[in-house]
This record gives sequence, C-alpha cells and structure tokens, in this order.
Amino acid sequence: MSQGIYFHLRLRFPAHESLSHWKEHVLLAQREQLEPVPGFGGIDMGDDDLLGEEPRALPGNATVGDLLAHMQSELANERGFVEILQNGADADADADAGAVVAMHGFLPDYDSYRDHRLPMIYAGAAASRLGGEGSVSFLGPAEGEWVVTFADFTDSAVRISEPDLQDLREQELTERFGGIAVDDVYRAWKPARA
Repeated sequence: MSQGIYFHLRLRFPAHESLSHWKEHVLLAQREQLEPVPGFGGIDMGDDDLLGEEPRALPGNATVGDLLAHMQSELANERGFVEILQNGADADADADAGAVVAMHGFLPDYDSYRDHRLPMIYAGAAASRLGGEGSVSFLGPAEGEWVVTFADFTDSAVRISEPDLQDLREQELTERFGGIAVDDVYRAWKPARA
C-alpha cells in the first residue's frame, strides 16, 4: 500500500432490531461516553471533523445512518473507496446469530482521516450501547508518517489505542482486518482516483 489510510469497521449486534436502532443514534451523543476512555483525549481534536467544521459535512445532530450514507456517497464517489456490507455471507460467517455491519475502504489523505476518525468511533460506541461489539481500525501512510488507530468495543468496555507500527504483528493485523487483502483493495481503488 503506497498511499491512503485503510479503514475497517466491523460491528456485530445481538439482534437484527439492534441494527436499525443503531442507525438512529446521534453521533455526537457518544462523545460523553468516550471522554473518560484512555486514548480518547489523544485523538479528540475538538470540532475538527465532519460534525464540527464550517461548513459542516454532516449536521451536529447527524445519526449513524447519516454517516453511512455520507460514506457511501460523498467519500466513495469523490475522494476514496468504501464498501459497506450488512448481514450477508461477505460481512460475517455467522451472521445468523444477529446483525453484522462491515465497512472498509481508503481515506485518501490525513485530512480525510481526521474528518472521519471520530464519527466512525462514535458509531462504534453507539453499537456498544446496544450490546454490540467490534472494532474500528485505521492504518496507512499520511504526510510522511504512519497512522495507526484502533478502537475496540464490547457491551461493557471501549478501548482506544494508537500503537507504534513497529509493535504490530502480522497475525494481529490479519485478525483485526478480517484477512482482507489491503494491497488488492488499494490497487482497485487507485485507478478510480485517476
């Protein structure tokens, strides 16, 4: 992978009904839950994201559903590659146990990463409030350095970390990203930008 920050959101819900409720959750309402979480202060840039910039890409009362629609339209068509899978064989092998959402793609630069990072983590926090679990992960080069941000959610805990690239193991990355061939995805995405 030579350019772009790869992102991967993977959330599992205990019931199909939880998925529709999740899409109704207001993103900024999750901030209070995340403020005491170790690691959140290091990635919270105040209002420097989709929900806070002027002019705002998303309104302050944007929901998870609004974020998903934004990711599918604006990001996918103009600035990056995104694919969202919901509750199918491609999303998860045991989707029968509830509802699953998997979203992955590339953010083309650091500004795009900064814009999308917190709203996507807010979406994960909203899932955990509904008994969901999963992760939101970012990995890739930006402005001469590597971005590595991991947020893990369970129904009882949230963990946010920014590990050093040197400390990551291949097995950990394979488990976290679900075995997706990042280089293949990047090669598919790159011609679309030209």
